[in-house]
Amino acid sequence: MRLDLIKYLINIYKSKYSIWDNINEKADISIVTGLPSYKDSNDFYGRQRFLKDILVRACNYDAIESNLNKGITTSKFNIYETFYDYILHDYKIIQIPKSIYDEKTEKYIDWKQNKFFLSDKELRLRDELEAIKSCVPLEERASFCRAKTIKNKFDFIN
Repeated sequence: MRLDLIKYLINIYKSKYSIWDNINEKADISIVTGLPSYKDSNDFYGRQRFLKDILVRACNYDAIESNLNKGITTSKFNIYETFYDYILHDYKIIQIPKSIYDEKTEKYIDWKQNKFFLSDKELRLRDELEAIKSCVPLEERASFCRAKTIKNKFDFIN
């Protein structure tokens, strides 16, 4: 994860845009990243949210939140293949745009998948999940899991 963050920051610092605020001596990377500017360095939750946005959007990580609302924030395009077992157990998948560094403009740009270009495999998995979820109660869905370790995890949760 550190290496991915270092690559992300190298792209920001090598861009042609000035990110330094000389008055406050702080860096404002919103010009290059397109993310909202983060000003208050004393706010722990703000920094945590900002770091999570960077990791999910630009570094290809996923944020799994299972405390109150079972949900996964991701920028991946193949959500049905990647999160099959989680969707089967009623996790909500939140897709956000992927940030890609554009060498020409020296900025991160949002890259969204067109809904019309879903692969055939993704469409089949989506239909399969909808069919299972409509016919099988939540307590019995663990037998349909694809990964054995997750199957045991969901047996324990349910």
